[in-house]
Amino acid sequence: MNAGKIVTHFLICLALAGSVYVTFSPVLRADFLQWDDRSYVTENEAVSAPLDGDGLARILTQKTTPQYVPLTVLSYAIDYRFGGDSPRVYHATNLFLHLLNVLLVYALALRLGLRPWAAALSALLFGVHPLRVETVAWVAQRRNLLFSFCFLLSFILYDYRLGGLLRGTGRFRQWVGLVGAHLFGLLGILAHPMALGLVPALLLLDWFRGRRLDAAALAEKIPLAVVLGGIAYITFASTVRGLSVPLGQGLLIAVWTSAYYLRQYLLPVGSVPIVRMPGPVSLSQPEYLLSLAVVLVVILALIRLRRDRWFRFACVFFACSLIFLIIFGSAKSLSFAADRFMYLPGLGFSLLAGRLGQWIYHETKGGRWLVICGRVTSIAGLAVTLWIFGILTFRQTYVWQNDIALWRHQLMSFPEEPVALNGLAVALLEQDDFQRAVDGYRQMVRVAAQGYELNLGQPELEQVRRVKYIVTLMRRAEASAPDLPNIPYRLGQYYQSLGLYVDAVAKFRRVVEIDPGFKEVYADLGEIYLDLKDLDKAALALKQYFTIPPVREADYLKVVETYAKYLRRQPDNVALQSGMFDVIKEYVTYANQQSLGADSYVNLGLIYLRAGDSEAAKQALGRALELNPHEIKALYALGVLLMDEGDRGAALKRFEQVVKQDKRHADALVRLGDIYYGRGDIQQARSYYRQAIGVAPRHAQAHFNLGYTYEEAGRLKEAVANYRLALRDDPDNAEAHFNLGNVYVQQDNLDEAIAQYRQTVRYNPDHMDAWVNLAVTSFNAGRVPEARKYLEEAELLGFEPPAEMKRRMGSVR
Repeated sequence: MNAGKIVTHFLICLALAGSVYVTFSPVLRADFLQWDDRSYVTENEAVSAPLDGDGLARILTQKTTPQYVPLTVLSYAIDYRFGGDSPRVYHATNLFLHLLNVLLVYALALRLGLRPWAAALSALLFGVHPLRVETVAWVAQRRNLLFSFCFLLSFILYDYRLGGLLRGTGRFRQWVGLVGAHLFGLLGILAHPMALGLVPALLLLDWFRGRRLDAAALAEKIPLAVVLGGIAYITFASTVRGLSVPLGQGLLIAVWTSAYYLRQYLLPVGSVPIVRMPGPVSLSQPEYLLSLAVVLVVILALIRLRRDRWFRFACVFFACSLIFLIIFGSAKSLSFAADRFMYLPGLGFSLLAGRLGQWIYHETKGGRWLVICGRVTSIAGLAVTLWIFGILTFRQTYVWQNDIALWRHQLMSFPEEPVALNGLAVALLEQDDFQRAVDGYRQMVRVAAQGYELNLGQPELEQVRRVKYIVTLMRRAEASAPDLPNIPYRLGQYYQSLGLYVDAVAKFRRVVEIDPGFKEVYADLGEIYLDLKDLDKAALALKQYFTIPPVREADYLKVVETYAKYLRRQPDNVALQSGMFDVIKEYVTYANQQSLGADSYVNLGLIYLRAGDSEAAKQALGRALELNPHEIKALYALGVLLMDEGDRGAALKRFEQVVKQDKRHADALVRLGDIYYGRGDIQQARSYYRQAIGVAPRHAQAHFNLGYTYEEAGRLKEAVANYRLALRDDPDNAEAHFNLGNVYVQQDNLDEAIAQYRQTVRYNPDHMDAWVNLAVTSFNAGRVPEARKYLEEAELLGFEPPAEMKRRMGSVR
C-alpha cells in the first residue's frame, strides 16, 4: 500500500470517528439507569472488588450478572478503577467501542471489495443509524458493543484466512487467520451469548467468497461451535424460551419480529425501549398479515435477485444474527424486539448500501447526462438520508440521559406501559423534592395517628400531591399488568415508606398470591411487624425470607441487620435478642453444610458483628483472611472492629491495606481520616475526607466529618457547605442538622438555626441537647412561649436547667 492510500484511509477514518463522536456526544453526560445498569454495574460486587487473582476468578467462574458475560463484567471492573461510580467513564468506554466498531466495518467493507468512499458510506451508515443509540447510550448494553467488536475482528481475520486459502498460498497466514477468528469468537461469547451466530456467519462468508461448503469447511468450525454453544448454554439454560409457544405462533412471532426490524432499519422513527407484540398472535391480527407480506416480498426479492451476492449476503447475515435470539430469547424478557438487538444484524444492510452507492456511481450504464443525473440524485439522496439519520440519532441520545427522560418518552407512545409507569415512579422517588414529600407525608401520618388535627398549608398540600401522583402511577402500572409481582411489591414498599402499613401489607399479600416464591416480600413484612411490635409475626416472616429457595448467605445477613436495627432502638428487648440469635444459629448450621470459603467467613463475621459478639466476629474475619489475605471486606470489617475496640493503630494498618488494594474505597478513606483526626493531625484527616469525596461525591459521612473539622477551626462557610452536602445525601441525619444549627447560631442566623434544631428532634426526638438549644435560641429570637415548651421537652429527657435560665424564661410571664 502506497503512502497516498495510507493518507486517504487515515483521513477517512478520522472523518468517520469525528462524525460518529459528534453524533453520540450527548451520551457522555448521561446517568446510569435503574434498568439493568444496577444489576450489571452499580450493584455488582464483582465490578468494585479488587482485580486480583480471586477477583478475576470470581468474574470468570461465577454468573455475577443476569447473563454469563465475564468479559463485559471485566470491562466494567476496569472502568471502575478509573472512574469509580461516575457514569461518564462507562459511557466514554461505550462510545469508544462503538467508534472502533465503525472503523472495523470500514476495514471489512474494504476487504469485501468496496472502494474507500463506498466503504466509508457503509461504515457511516452503520455508525450514525438511530438503531445504534440504545446500545451505545445504555451502559448495560456494553455486552452488545464488546461482542460486536470481537465478532467483527473474527470476521476480518477469517476473511484474511480465506484470501490465502482460495489462492492456495500463505499456509501460515491461513492458520493465523483461523486461530485468530476462533480466539475472538471465544472472547465474543464471553461478552454476549448472541456471538453464537458467528458460526453460521462464517459459513456465509465462505459462500460469499466462493468457497465450496464441503465437509472441510464445516469440520473446521465444529470446535468453535461446540465451545460457543457450551458457554451460551450457561445463559440460555436458565432463560430459555425454546418452543414454549405453539409452532404456528412461534413462526408468526419470527415473521413479525423480522418485519419490525426491517421497517425500523428503513424508517427509524418512534423508537422506544419497550416494544410489545400485538395480540392475539394469529393471522386475524392485521399486523401479522402485513408482516407476513413483507417477509414474502423479501423472499421473492431473494429469488429474483439470486445472482446478487450482496443482497443475499445482507439478508442471510440478518437472519443468522437473529435466529438464536428469536429461538432462545428469554421467557422473562419484555419483548421479542428492541433496537439493541439490531446493532450487529444490520451490518449486512450497511454493506449493501455502500455496494449500491458504488454500483450507481461507477457501474450504471446509459447516456452521459442520464448517468450524471443518476449520480447527483443518488449522492444527494444518500447525503440527505445520512443527515436525517444523524439528527434523529443525536436527538434520541437525549432520551437515554436518565430514567425520567427514558420512561416519559416511552409513555408518550404507550401511556399505559406498566414497566414505564413503574420505572417513572421509582425514578421520581429518587428526586429530592419527592423524597421530602415522602418524609413530610410520613410525619403527617404519625401526627394523625396520635390523634392530632392536621393543619395543612400550601407546602404540605404540595407534598400530598406529589405522594398521590406516585401512587397513581403505580396503580396504573398494576392495572395494566395485574400478574406482574414486582409492581404491587414496589407499591407495597412505597406504602411502607409512608407509614401506611395496612395498605402495604395488603399489597405484599397480593405479591404472594401472584408468586409464592417472591421471597423479598417477607423481609419487608418482617420490618412492618417489627414496627408494629408484633414480634411473633415478624419472626415468622423473616424466617420465610431466608428459608424460601434460593437460600443465600446474604439473606441471613440481611435478617440479622434487621433485628440489629430494632435492637438499637430497644436494646433490652429479650424477644428481639432471641430472634436474632436464632437466625445466627440457623446460619451457622447452613454454613457448616456448605464448603466454607473466605466469603462465607466474611458473612459469618459480619453477622456476629451485627449481633454485638466482637470476639466471634474477629475469629470469623481472621479465618477469612487466612483463606484469602486480600479479602477486602474482611480487612475493612476487621478494621472497624479494631477501631471500635480502641486499637486505632491496628485499625489503621487494616484500612491502609484496603486502600492499597482499592484506592476508591471511600468508607476506608473516611475511617483513615477519623483515625488521623483522633491523633490531632487535622490536615491529614481533611486530606482523606477529600479523597473519599473525590471518589464518592455523594458520601454523606465524608462531607459531615469534613464539615466538623471546619466548624472546629471557625471556617463557618465551609462548615455550612459540607453539612448541607451531607444532608443532601442523608436528610435523616440528626447530628448533621444539629451541627448545622450550631454553626448558624455562631453566624447569628437564629431562624435557620431553629429550623435545623427542629429537624434534629424530628429525626431523633430524644436528642436532649437539641431541645436545650431550641429553647435557648428561640428565647434569644424572642419566641418565648416556644422556648418554654422546648425547655419542658428537655427536662422530660433529664435536663436540669440552671436557676438563671429558669428565672429568665419565667420572668416574662
